[in-house]
Amino acid sequence: MVGALLITLMTFQGLSGWFGLEWVQMPSVGILLAVIIYTLIKGNKTARVFILIAAFCGILAVALLDSPMPTIWDGLKRALFFQAFLTALFTLQEAALRSKMLHNIGHFLINQPVRRRSFLLVIGTNVMALMMNIGALVMIGSIAKASEATGQTNVKSDSLEKKQLPLAALRGFPPSSVWSPLALPPVFLATFYPDVELSTVMLYGVCVSLLLLLLSFLVISVEVWIAARSQQISEPLHMAPTRFPTQSVSTLAGTLVMIFGSIVFFSSLLDISVAISVILIIPATSVIWLLLMCRFNIKKFVQDPVRNMVCFRLPQTVSETSVIVSAAFMGPILLQILPVEILADYIITNSIAPALFAAVVFFGMIGMAMVGVNSVLSTTIALAVAGDPLAFGLEPIALILVILTAWALASQLTPFSTTAIMVSKMFDVAPAKLVFQWNGLLWALTMLIATGVFIVWGMW
Repeated sequence: MVGALLITLMTFQGLSGWFGLEWVQMPSVGILLAVIIYTLIKGNKTARVFILIAAFCGILAVALLDSPMPTIWDGLKRALFFQAFLTALFTLQEAALRSKMLHNIGHFLINQPVRRRSFLLVIGTNVMALMMNIGALVMIGSIAKASEATGQTNVKSDSLEKKQLPLAALRGFPPSSVWSPLALPPVFLATFYPDVELSTVMLYGVCVSLLLLLLSFLVISVEVWIAARSQQISEPLHMAPTRFPTQSVSTLAGTLVMIFGSIVFFSSLLDISVAISVILIIPATSVIWLLLMCRFNIKKFVQDPVRNMVCFRLPQTVSETSVIVSAAFMGPILLQILPVEILADYIITNSIAPALFAAVVFFGMIGMAMVGVNSVLSTTIALAVAGDPLAFGLEPIALILVILTAWALASQLTPFSTTAIMVSKMFDVAPAKLVFQWNGLLWALTMLIATGVFIVWGMW
């Protein structure tokens, strides 16, 4: 039932964004309330806490603001948009997880020689995440477990081979979230600053993503070199040669080009945002992909993938999405309630340098993530405090890039992130051990480089 409600809400929001049908907003709010009630009953503890915090923010808005309804309605519209956007992304997971093409690529990556496996896994996880979002971690994890079960890999506890897969998943996924139109962070931040086009955020985000990947490659090179010198590398004795999946890679590249091209084309044709295009383009792509897998057998299509998506996959996402949706609702309210103007006047009066302010935002988000604060909420707080970044001597795009980078790094540098928790569960390793011990070199190097960047920025 809740899966059907989510698809209906997604369709309503897509029609509203594409064709300006404002009358669908009220029934969408009713659907969202039904999903919230379901989440309070069936969701996890974190989801319930965020929903209650959002409700408390709504009560504060009524109590403290002279005209609370416009602010609350703004928060509701943001919540509806993000629920629809995330539902659209999860429809693509159903097709991607069934795809033989992606499974072929995953098997190729996992069955590579140790010395190059880490590099290819980071790249492969990053590319898969463009289509599957967090589902890329599920696919890599399931393929890895299948390889271990069939004896294709022979690894020692705490060896480099044992660390490669979880570290590649941890390091490969976050860089895609900095720029992809199918990722939440760029879309979330672009909505706070309408004057900054999402395409601009994506363009700068690609540069940040490449820098994060290069940093990972540098750390991987050092790790492999250390392991080789200490003779920790032991290639599997009976690894069958794996051919490069040329057809699968070509098909994947063509699919990505088609998806991104369709999003850009329709957003330009209809003069709508890229994020709004995603809400209908991605589900349409999922339907076509699943129909092709079912050879256009409508009965099989409805009884197998559609039934699984509606009855199982989408209902399983409500706890995860409710955290983000709650934070989206709280954003406009916090902007009105928090003493932003007082803080801005203090910063301007004391002439705090833009680089120092950016550093406080960056390390503040990392610090909050270290104590378990979700990046969506920390970003909302940072944006509420920042308000108009021009008042602090920062261009909006500069603040967006600082927050995007902090968001991506928090995913791999804190044991409380969704990425770290999922990877640790799939590979049976404690989150703290994964992040601070196995990923310790990248953690230390990232903090060192980030500190150096802000110091140089301040001197410049």
